Amino acid sequence: MLGLWNMKKILAVISLSLLMSSRLFADHCGHDVDRSWEYKTEKFINEYRKYASWTFKNKTDKSIVITHIGLKSKGDKIMADVKKDISLKPFGVAYGKIYVGDLNLDVAGTGFTRCRYGTVAKKKSTPFKPKSKSGAQKWLDKIRGN
Repeated sequence: MLGLWNMKKILAVISLSLLMSSRLFADHCGHDVDRSWEYKTEKFINEYRKYASWTFKNKTDKSIVITHIGLKSKGDKIMADVKKDISLKPFGVAYGKIYVGDLNLDVAGTGFTRCRYGTVAKKKSTPFKPKSKSGAQKWLDKIRGN
């Protein structure tokens, strides 16, 4: 009886450690991208707009997609989180920016990004399809002889 109990404990410890170690070795693209960011001011028509501008450099031979760009406060609260799909080819460089002119940058802390391995999904283009005539329009066409 005691041997069975010890076997269950050992089996539980082994399965728990396997679960934990698999998470440690999971792919994480954040380590494969060098990122830097800065504030930039750009002239737009007759006014100046402030942006947070990022530069991404891929250190691997894998394609990476930057899915989000954001800004956190000094208190680690999210101030801005913008969904993006910026493609970063193997060993490539890419850029991204978000508008921050309406944020209190005195409390801004750090920039953050989220990424995944893969490529940007291509949008399906549907061919132009003219509107079909309504039943009333078809009925009128029959009366008119069209």
